[in-house]
Amino acid sequence: MPSNNSGTTGGGGGGNQNSNKSTSSSKSSSKQPMSDYEFLKPWGGMNNFMLSHGLKMHDPADVAEAHQIIDQMRQQGGYGRSPYR
Repeated sequence: MPSNNSGTTGGGGGGNQNSNKSTSSSKSSSKQPMSDYEFLKPWGGMNNFMLSHGLKMHDPADVAEAHQIIDQMRQQGGYGRSPYR
């Protein structure tokens, strides 16, 4: 176990850290587009998002307004428009 604490020789521990950095940077550089489903998870889905904005799922005009709100939030957050609609 003391060999893990020394870390000055650049042994296996350093190599693992470098490989972790490269995989995390490759994930962030690929920037997969975020779906609305993924974007709305913090609200618990589209229905809860709409209810939190005073909108109703059964009204098509409210659904369209919800999509406009989502698009504006995505633009401000740097996510861009959903590629799936």
